[in-house]
This record gives sequence, structure tokens and C-alpha cells, in this order.
Amino acid sequence: MRIAIYGKGGIGKSTISANLSAAFARGGKKVLQIGCDPKQDSTRLLLGGTSVPSVLEYIQKVPSDERRLDDVLHRGYRGIMCAEAGGPRPGVGCAGRGILTTFEVLDELGLTELKFDITTYDVLGDVVCGGFAVPLRREHADAVFIVTSGEYMAIYAANNILKGIRNYDGASSRVGGIILNCRGVENEDDLVGSFAQAVGLPIVARIPRSPVFSKAEMQGHTVVDLFPNSEEAMIFVRLAEYVDHISKGVESLYPADPLDRETMDRLILRGDGPAKSAIMGSEKTLHRPPSRERASLPIAGRPGTGRLVQGCACAGAAISTAQVEDAITIMHGPVSCASMVTHYLSSSHRRLVKRVDDMDRADLRIVHTGMDERSMIFGGTSELEATIGKVIARDVNTVFVVTTCPSGIIGDDVQMVAERVERRYPRTNVVVIPADGNMSGGFSKGILEACAAASEFIDPSVEPEPDRVNIIGEKNLATNRDLNFNNVTDLLASIGLEVNCRFLSRTSMNKINMFGRAGICLPAGLDQTALGIANMLSPVGELFKLPFPSGFRETSCWLTALAEMTGRERKAAKIIKDRRETYEQNKRELGRHLQGKKALIVSMTPQLDWAIDTMLDLDMEVMKVGLLSSREEAGPMSQYADNIDFQCNYDHTCLENDLVDLGPDLVLSHRLPLYAHESFRFDTLPFTPDVGFDAGISLARRWANLMRLPAVEGWRMRGEKV
Repeated sequence: MRIAIYGKGGIGKSTISANLSAAFARGGKKVLQIGCDPKQDSTRLLLGGTSVPSVLEYIQKVPSDERRLDDVLHRGYRGIMCAEAGGPRPGVGCAGRGILTTFEVLDELGLTELKFDITTYDVLGDVVCGGFAVPLRREHADAVFIVTSGEYMAIYAANNILKGIRNYDGASSRVGGIILNCRGVENEDDLVGSFAQAVGLPIVARIPRSPVFSKAEMQGHTVVDLFPNSEEAMIFVRLAEYVDHISKGVESLYPADPLDRETMDRLILRGDGPAKSAIMGSEKTLHRPPSRERASLPIAGRPGTGRLVQGCACAGAAISTAQVEDAITIMHGPVSCASMVTHYLSSSHRRLVKRVDDMDRADLRIVHTGMDERSMIFGGTSELEATIGKVIARDVNTVFVVTTCPSGIIGDDVQMVAERVERRYPRTNVVVIPADGNMSGGFSKGILEACAAASEFIDPSVEPEPDRVNIIGEKNLATNRDLNFNNVTDLLASIGLEVNCRFLSRTSMNKINMFGRAGICLPAGLDQTALGIANMLSPVGELFKLPFPSGFRETSCWLTALAEMTGRERKAAKIIKDRRETYEQNKRELGRHLQGKKALIVSMTPQLDWAIDTMLDLDMEVMKVGLLSSREEAGPMSQYADNIDFQCNYDHTCLENDLVDLGPDLVLSHRLPLYAHESFRFDTLPFTPDVGFDAGISLARRWANLMRLPAVEGWRMRGEKV
């Protein structure tokens, strides 16, 4: 029989657990008691008043291949085997995770192979997290007993524990009953009796306030050991017999049926309770209360209340701060988090450049604290402080610290560490970005958090210069990011402008500091992330209303608008005139192959005007645009939405039907289909299109080549299959 003793912190669980285990041993049972509390005092009275090293202390000091079960199991009164879970220092780490680890380690060391008649789990306080609820799991506990007194918070905790049990068990029965540990509260028996009857549980033991307990504890023993014939000791003997009857099926277990908050207040605070006593052996008979209707509380959350999170805020923040070339980003988390982020950066850049020497090695500006299970239990602030120290030793003056899910979950005080380091190194800035993995939001939220942190270094006193602009909102994982930047730089240079700062892409702390040298912010896009960055920078820079342009029409409009804003209209007009001649020549050349061809577009976004411009200029027919998103998620619609069919919530079935019904010559999509479609030509649309006059023409050349090739490759005609 395995029993778990739960109750409010300080309610007397350890005293009750130790005396109950002693009563079992006195009756000839082979007993194991595990203390699940960082105070590690559960088994002290069974060990003659001595404290023993905890399991968590043990695994901190002893390598896994050298650990032995005998080192953490200690023999006490009448052969009772005792173990203490232990926990982190107060205020750091995660004691709940420590309980999980303790059970895992004990299993690995072979505890489950030992046979005990009774196992007693003495569990810390309330069921406040999954770690403290481990003994509630069916593989660990057959019955749960709840210790309470007549104090409101003790009864409140008891009710909360019932909620935790119900989350595990539903309507099944696993509660043994309530143990009343008297504190001398007025009408204590009546209060606890009312609660017990309201939740349908018996009070299986009433333990009085007695000096016998303090006398025994002062000598480091249980009452059952030191005063075996006392009435107090006999209470535990009878309770042990009751538990034994449960194991034999003579007595019953009960389902957890907690009260809602309103009923609790009415019952305890106002005293509007049912029968006044439910103590086992009292004159009153225990009756189940009438069923109470409650609102259903979904455990996993209600569907549809939030949008799908794309990526995690931690990755978005770290990828952004890693763009600052004279700073280092520390990811306070496991090595795997940093590995994924550096993989995103390095693989993106490798697809762009041919020589490693040409790469911006942003991935080398990311380090991690290597959080592991030990850090989760005992806290990771010491590892963080040591990592910051190593970074500063590399003569780095700015350190960004991005928190991950683990450090956020256990509540590491990262800001405190940052302030302590800054006091020690006055020339160093340690900037904390509390991304907390995906707990604070998705990838875009992390980008915004990083930009907000970096914006604190902008000098507001710097005056703007007329020939400078800033760039914001570049997509740092896009393989054409730097190609687009070079194209924009050429466009700007053609009308006498230059880039002051890329925020945040391949920049430096000095450029961020001097952000105010440019009074105009050019957004790479007009997505929500870019607009969020623009909003936070509005005090130091005016937002240009057009995103980076793709294709001839967009680039002409973009250059004209920027020239008008800066007084450079004549230069822009001349450039557009020269490029138009080249564009018209390309149209004539490609039109021979594409004129009259029918196109179907499948897209994540309706912002496709640059591609549609090119198709219409080449006299192609755009039959339909299928949007993979809903209308609410799609954002601003195309200027062609009134003339071309834009279908939202487009899926694979829609595509299959349209291939048959519309018979397009060319299908353009952000993703190619998994399987080849006979007689149809597919090509990809870039998520981030190239910038400049020739962006549409470059894609049209690919389309023209596809049209000159057969729709089905020759090898397929010979009967071969993919």
C-alpha cells in the first residue's frame, strides 16, 4: 500500500507521516518513507533526530555511474527505510522539478525492485505544480490523505489538493480521508466536519494539541516510539489499521469532489455548512452531499482563443541581437536552444554566399549557459554570471541576455545578475531580454523585444542629416537579405542617399547610438513586426510609407516617393526613364513565350502585386489567387482583388479541383506540391521577393524556360516512378 500525505505547509504532515510510519512498523510492516520537501525534515524523527543527505544533494556531488541506492536510503526506527528528496536553496530553482528528479533517480537506482508493505510520501505544502503532484500519480500512490486544521487557509489548501487529485483521477476514487490536526481554533471540529461532509470525505483521525508531541520531538523521536502506550500513539495505531483495511478492501476510498470558491466561502467564512461532524466513529453517519452543478473548466484551454504562435520569442530575440557585430548574445538556457538558433543563422547564410569568408558569422556571436536538469532544480543564475564573466573577458562591452523557457519557468532572477555584473564592470552593459522561450509570444514578439532593448541605446540628442536614411525590419533569415540591401543601397545612391543604420541587421552599437543621424526609416516590409519597430522608433525617425519594392512598377513608385520626400525628383525621373527602356525590351523578349498563358497562384499572403504586375505586363492571364490563410490573417489585400478571384482558406483539395477545372499553364506557389502533377508546370514564389526593377523580369525568365520544356519529364514517360 502506498499512501501520500498532503496538506498546507506547516500543518504537521511530517510529524503525522513519521508517527504513522512508526505505527505501521510497530505492527510488523516493512515501511519506506520518502520526504518530498526541500526542508528535508520528514524522516528526522524516524532517525533519532538526525538529518541525512538528500537525494538532490547526492546527485549534485556524485556522478551518475557511481551512484548507489544504499547511499540515499537510511535505516531508521524498527527498520523503516528513509529517503529525503531535498531541494534548491530558498528563492532559486524549482523544487517541483526536484521532486520529479528524485523519483526518476530512485527508480534508476532500483528502488522499485525492493518490496515494502507500506510506502509513505510526505509531500510539501499545496499542489502548486506538476512536480509536487508526482506522488499523486497512480504509479506512486494508491491512496491520498489530506491533513488540515480548522484554519481557513488550511481548509482552502485541502480543497485545492482535491482539485489536483480530480485533475489526475476524474471521478475515480483514491482519497482515503481527512486527518484533522487540531490547532485550537474556535469551533474547529464543526468547521472541518462541515468541510468534510461537503466534499464527501470521512475524518479518519483527530489529533489533539498535546505536549506529548513536543516532548517526543525534542528528543528526536516519534510519540509512537517514545510514548507507545499514550492515547496519542494509539490514534496512529488505529489510523494504521484503517489504512490496512483500505488495502484489504474492508474500507473504501473516495473520489475527489472539491468545492468551488463561493461554496468554500459560504461554508467556512459564514458557517452555512451541512452536518457539523463527519469524524469516523462519531454518532453521525457520513452521507454523500447532493451533487453540485459547476461550470466545466477545460484543462488544456479553450480552442480558438489565440492565434498559432510561429517560432518562439527567444529565437526571434537572439537572432536579432546577434546582428550587433560588437556585442555578444547569451541565451540563458539549454545548449539545444542555442544550437537551433545558430543553425538557423548559419544555414541561411550558407545558402546565400559561396565563400565562408564572405559570411556575416552572426552565429558565432551567440553563446549559452548550458542549463540542464541541475540548473532547473537549483537555479541557473550562477552559471549565467560565470558565462557573462567569460564574455566580458573577451573585451566585449555589450552583452544581451535572452531568457529561454527553462529559465523563465523556474523564475531565475536574470535582472539581478545583470545589475550585479554591471556594478562589478561599470563599462559593460548587460541587457536582459525576458523572452522566456515561447511563453511571452512567438518569433515576431522576440524581434520586437530585441529592438526595444537596442533602442534604449539610441542617442536622442543626435541631429538628422539630409542625405541619410535608416533601414528597419529586414528579415534576417531571408537568403536574399543582403542582396536586397545591396540593391536598395544602389537605388539610394542613384538619388544621392546613403544608409546610416540597419536596425537590427549587420549593425554595431555605435550605429545604433547614432541612429538619429537619419530622419527617415525605410521599412523592408509593412508586416506587423516592421510596423511595431517603426512605432517604437517614431520619436527618432519618420516612417517612409512604402516597403522595399519588387518589380518595375513598385520600384518606380518607391523611388519617386522617396525622391519627393527628400527633394530629389529630377534624379529619380531620369533613372526611371533609363530603366523603362530596358524593361520594355525584356517584355518584348519574354512575351513571345508567356503571352496568353494562364497562371494559378497559391500564396501565404495577398501582397503579390509585384508578381501580378509582371504577369499582366506580359499579357498573361491570372486565373485565381488561392490564399492559404483566412481573410482576418491575410492582412491588406491586393490592388487587383476586385478584378482577380482571391480565395481565402485555400487548401490541397481546392488546388486539385482548380487544376482540373481551370487547367492552368503555370502554377506558382510558396511551396511546391509533394507529388508531381502530370501535365502541369509548377514554380516557386519567394517568401521575400528580390528588390529592384528587375525582380519580376528575373522570375519571368524562369517561367519562359518552363514553357519551353515539356510539362512531364521524359524519364517519367518510360514508366519510372518517384
